[in-house]
Amino acid sequence: WPTEQVVEIMVSVLELYSVVLHNQSLQQRRMCRIYFVEDACGFPVSILLHPLLWLKQTHAILPIVKCYPELIYRVTIFNAPP
Repeated sequence: WPTEQVVEIMVSVLELYSVVLHNQSLQQRRMCRIYFVEDACGFPVSILLHPLLWLKQTHAILPIVKCYPELIYRVTIFNAPP
């Protein structure tokens, strides 16, 4: 995917998460956080950690993710080969 599209999708998703967490936190009167659980469906997650792919996407995505540090509490990925 072109970097511009990835950035646009990331910003949209993080803004939606932000609104949902804010509303849920107000409703429950406590700080809510996201525990992200994802089924990899056999996709080798180690590919995502390949240095060249990581550097290319990280350059664009990391500044955006740093703006939303409170969103993701934990991430669990299952059904992924080593």
